[in-house]
Amino acid sequence: MKRDENNLLSLLEKLPLNADERVLVDQAIFRLKVKNEAEDKVVRDLRVAFRSLALNQKLSAPGVKFFTQLEKPNFLQDNAMMWSFWLSQMH
Repeated sequence: MKRDENNLLSLLEKLPLNADERVLVDQAIFRLKVKNEAEDKVVRDLRVAFRSLALNQKLSAPGVKFFTQLEKPNFLQDNAMMWSFWLSQMH
């Protein structure tokens, strides 16, 4: 999922979710807006929470779609991190 806090906040606020999903998303919105927590940490926690709902088969169709977006790998970011780690290990 592309990381852009404004896009993430607007997406979270507009999602048509069931009650269980809405509680998790509202907590994430609160953490981003009020607590000013790092977006990566909030997204990571959302993944864990939505994975738990998915395992218990409590995700709505929009919830499944959102969870799929959360789990989608970001190849550009992952590749950049891999190369910077690899280059830092060279002597």
